[in-house]
Parts: sequence; structure tokens; C-alpha cells
Amino acid sequence: MKFPPTEYIFAAIALILFTIAARDYFKAGNTISIACKIRLRLAVIFIIVAIGLFILHNFIGK
Repeated sequence: MKFPPTEYIFAAIALILFTIAARDYFKAGNTISIACKIRLRLAVIFIIVAIGLFILHNFIGK
């Protein structure tokens, strides 16, 4: 069984965190709660890691 590349998994987690943060933002009446800020920060960290892994695999790894 072949697994997807790691950068896709990190990007998917970032997308999930971003959608949860957006949902919380719109439910709370367009105010950013502490939980929403944390989820957005985690999403940014995960997408940066995904981009870094993509660069490592495709440009440096070849």
C-alpha cells in the first residue's frame, strides 16, 4: 500500500484547520477568538512545513 507524499498530508491538515477557524470566525459574529487564532497559527505552520517538504522533495531531492 503506497501512502501519499508527506507534504500533501501536511497541506490537508492545514486546510482542515483553516476551515475550522473560518467556521468559528463566522459563527462568532466576525470576531476572532483565542481558539480561532491558535487554529490559524497552526494552519500557517502546517502549510509552511508542507511547502518546505515540497521544495525538499522536488528541487533538492532530484
